[in-house]
Amino acid sequence: MKNQNLLFFGLILSLLLLFEQGTFAQWTPTNGPFSGEVHSIITNNGEIIVGTNYIYKSLDNGATWNMSNNGMSGSVNRINSLIKISTNIIAGTDAGVFYSADNGDNWTQSAGTASIGVFCMVVKGTNLFMSTVGSGVYKSTTNGTTWAAVNNGITNITWMRAIVAKGSDLYAATDGYGIYKSTNDGTTWSLVNTGLPGSFYSVSALAVVGNNIIAGTVGAGVYKSTNDGGSWSAINNGISTTDYIMGMGVNGTSIYASTILGNIYKTTDYSNWTAVSPGNVAATRFETFYQDGTKFYTGGWGFMSPEQSYGLFVTSDDGATWKHAGITDYPIAALEVSGNNILAGINDITSNSLRIPLFRTTETDSVWHFNIGGFVGNNITAIKSNGAVAYLFDYVGPGSSTVYRSTNNGNNWTSTGINAQYSHFSCFVIAGSMLYAGNDQEGSVSVSADNGQTWTGVNSGIPTSVYNIYSLVLKGTTLFAGTNNGVYKNTVGQNNWVAVSSGLTNMYIKSLCVSGSDIYAGTQGGGIFKSSNDGGVWTEINSGIPLFTNVTSFASSGTNVFAGTDNGVFVSSNGGTSWANVNTGLIDTNITAMTVSTNYLWAGTFTHGVWRRELSQFTSSVPPTPVSIQGSSTICPGSINTYSVAIVAGATSYTWNLPSGWTGTSTTNSITTNAGSSGIISVTANNAYSSSSPQTLNVSVTTVNISVTPSGLTLTSNANGASFMWIDCSNNQPVIGQTSQSFTATVSGNYAVIVNQSGCIDTSACYLADNNCNVAISGVDLPHSGLSVLLSADSLTNVSLGNPDIAQNWDYSDLTYQYQKVADYKSTSTTAYASTFPYSNIYTYGPGNLYGSLYGSAPVGSNNNGYVFWKSDNTGFWVTGFRPDEGLFGGVNAQETPQELLIASPASYGNVFNNTARWELPLNNISSDADTFYVRNVVKTITADACGSITTPYTTYPNVLREHEYVISIDSIYIKTGSITFASIEYKRDTTNNYMYLSNGIGYPVCIVHADKNNNIEDVEYYNGLFSEVTSKALTENEMNVFPNPSEGKFTLQLSEAMLTSGETITIYNSVGNIVWEKPITENTLEIDLSNMSKGIYYVHIFDGRKNLSKKIVLQ
Repeated sequence: MKNQNLLFFGLILSLLLLFEQGTFAQWTPTNGPFSGEVHSIITNNGEIIVGTNYIYKSLDNGATWNMSNNGMSGSVNRINSLIKISTNIIAGTDAGVFYSADNGDNWTQSAGTASIGVFCMVVKGTNLFMSTVGSGVYKSTTNGTTWAAVNNGITNITWMRAIVAKGSDLYAATDGYGIYKSTNDGTTWSLVNTGLPGSFYSVSALAVVGNNIIAGTVGAGVYKSTNDGGSWSAINNGISTTDYIMGMGVNGTSIYASTILGNIYKTTDYSNWTAVSPGNVAATRFETFYQDGTKFYTGGWGFMSPEQSYGLFVTSDDGATWKHAGITDYPIAALEVSGNNILAGINDITSNSLRIPLFRTTETDSVWHFNIGGFVGNNITAIKSNGAVAYLFDYVGPGSSTVYRSTNNGNNWTSTGINAQYSHFSCFVIAGSMLYAGNDQEGSVSVSADNGQTWTGVNSGIPTSVYNIYSLVLKGTTLFAGTNNGVYKNTVGQNNWVAVSSGLTNMYIKSLCVSGSDIYAGTQGGGIFKSSNDGGVWTEINSGIPLFTNVTSFASSGTNVFAGTDNGVFVSSNGGTSWANVNTGLIDTNITAMTVSTNYLWAGTFTHGVWRRELSQFTSSVPPTPVSIQGSSTICPGSINTYSVAIVAGATSYTWNLPSGWTGTSTTNSITTNAGSSGIISVTANNAYSSSSPQTLNVSVTTVNISVTPSGLTLTSNANGASFMWIDCSNNQPVIGQTSQSFTATVSGNYAVIVNQSGCIDTSACYLADNNCNVAISGVDLPHSGLSVLLSADSLTNVSLGNPDIAQNWDYSDLTYQYQKVADYKSTSTTAYASTFPYSNIYTYGPGNLYGSLYGSAPVGSNNNGYVFWKSDNTGFWVTGFRPDEGLFGGVNAQETPQELLIASPASYGNVFNNTARWELPLNNISSDADTFYVRNVVKTITADACGSITTPYTTYPNVLREHEYVISIDSIYIKTGSITFASIEYKRDTTNNYMYLSNGIGYPVCIVHADKNNNIEDVEYYNGLFSEVTSKALTENEMNVFPNPSEGKFTLQLSEAMLTSGETITIYNSVGNIVWEKPITENTLEIDLSNMSKGIYYVHIFDGRKNLSKKIVLQ
């Protein structure tokens, strides 16, 4: 999935590269180093697509490559065939068939093919055929999406390595049984082996040109038929009669044949062969060919030891010359300049496929050279040169690795022999006749005085806590080592390392660099540090370096120091005081190695080869500060204004920063803005190296008071010294004659005022003018700490919602209840989670359904305990987060981001509020893999749509405002790595309507109606008094006493004589409203045993049909 994202960004950046070329200083690819096995090739829509054990694509003729494997099964090890039919690209692999309808960006496996290994495919008319590994021939009539076997007549179903079409006929090559032919689209097959050699006919490749069918065999060369397979004759002039033919291809009228020994031959007369191999590419088998116009491609894979695969080659002159064209998806482990040569080493930590480990080029070369004299290696982890002498480390494994030495700038190499002491050298330092090596797997330093033939450990002073030596540098006669535990230094020729890490706040030192008298240290995740006194003290120098940056490499040239990081390349010419990002043109900003030659800075990347940039582009001239900003410093809100500075010499771009609420973007010396709040405008001039100091302008935005005070039908603007025009919001037209500060409406409705104050004009929000709806809800009417309310819920009611209008009269007096709840709000500061939920000021605790309706979309199960954290202030009543103690998400702290609004405030009739909220909880969390999250997104609109009076069983409220909450909640499963989402699956979407009836001074909605998306009422909750109020007014300590309370299970209940004669029943509910104990009152003293119940809060209730009498008891 990550490589799919790399592909997307690669496309975008490639376009930017083309756009910027020639206009800005930038990086350019060096066309390599190329490596890797290639089993299949196709071109389509201007892209080259190759199959290895992954799919790779190139948009720029092979200069850069990106993996495009989305949808491919993880069991695929080889993609043996690529072909196009209709609008689909089909990939035949060793684990089935896949098809893509978007040019290879995404892949889907063809049904029923997962167990089929595919060798070859061919299009014949509208049908597609494939030859397989032991499953015969298959046919698709649906452009590759479905397949069916067509093996009638094939009596020996074995490996079928090739299939071709000639006119109306099909030919399929087998391993051991010769060639089968079908004249009816695979309905029947028959053998056509006359003239083929031997009793077992192993045919490995087929090609067709004109009337000629060419067959490559296993160990008998090449054969030809000119009579549709009726007979075959050998055509081996120029090619060995014992050759094993690996593959064949057609380029115009030329036929190419490749052999198992890595040779390629060409024939144009179908009798004589000429060698046309692409240079020194020993130990590679070329098995795939593809023609695209004048270009002819081939690719192969390595064999023997070492197994080297060279990627893709292309010829435009029918094999006379070949160009190395890809692929690049291997980490560049080392870059070093030796004489005129630039040396690049590859460490294939991905094990994607076979590759070449060592390459060489020059500043004037257009290609990277491989198979360098004397070197036969596997993985290069370090290269270091001094003059014409260079060393490299080839890692195979402990006891099998080798140091190589070159005395001619890396043109030829000599092995120093396998040394059992070798483990994993990651860095070298050459100090005169002594060669030092750092081991990044064992945390040791070794020295050799005989050109790497024998080694001695020099580790005195290096503690056992050091297990990685990442970097070695030499300053004069002092060695410095960067480790996983800081920096150590030692004198050349001695064995006495001393820790020099004072000032380092990050001890993982991945890279070191000496520039003049300074030493630079690059860390893993902590940026850059510098020491000017040989490590005595280190100072952090991260101005311009992003947070948490990994610094993998350094290079220096003159006063410039370059840092290679996982965020690209940065440069400083002021001793690290500031760093400038210089990534223009780079497709891959994950830098793994850097070096400097005479005219270029070279950067090795993780997946896109080596890039370079001219050193002359890194000017050390910082642009001067722009002259004063031109433009108005006193403006009106929302006005459009243009600001500019004079053009700054040497600047290639400008960066503008605007005050809060402003809009406008520009990279030139001028910017057009839309004003927001008062503040400072600043601009810097930039070039490829650095940025100037900012020029600033303090801008004052005149404040226009657009607040309005409503009072019945009269609206009054709060602006003084202004002129006014009142607007009818229903049609946005002026109210004729209404230009005073106050306006009395003759018709109820919503009105706004246009205010002209101090030369600036602004328009207020719409306000309701109405005598019948004067209630306004503010923060004091919302839940607060210390509030504990009793709620009753009726799920069998059919009450009417009435109309969204004023002067409503809702009669809900007939409500009963099926269950009750208690909403008990306390201060968040009293919990252990106050710092975890910093925006919360109150919380509730208990089962989900204990909270009443106001728990939003929190996933606290109805019967599971947990916290819900709220924010209650003048902006409304919000859910900020939650922490279930039980259930699927037990113990997980979750933040609502953004927070979910439940009651809008301040609110009056006609106000509309929009809110979106989101929370996510992990379903799994495995650091080495993508993570799965349960996500809920909530989108809602809250409208104060009605007002009037409401009567509930508790009382009548003469002035209530109704807030209608329209909610869409979407539950999804997200698959992510870090902040990157790879997939999301929506599995549930719910739409509901909730109606909250609010009255001043209560602190809680007096009634809440829940309805579905069609406004069918599901249940109603209504306020039934403060819980403490219910208890005190109904029962005094003399009327009912429970002790001990709390108890471990057994309680004694004592009642007054009055209670004894009332004929009522005592009921005990648990915290979720279930009855756990019930008994008629027949005596003054009752023994209650709840020992078998769960610990928690229970409620003793006596209900006389009119009111509730309650007392809380605690089982501990």
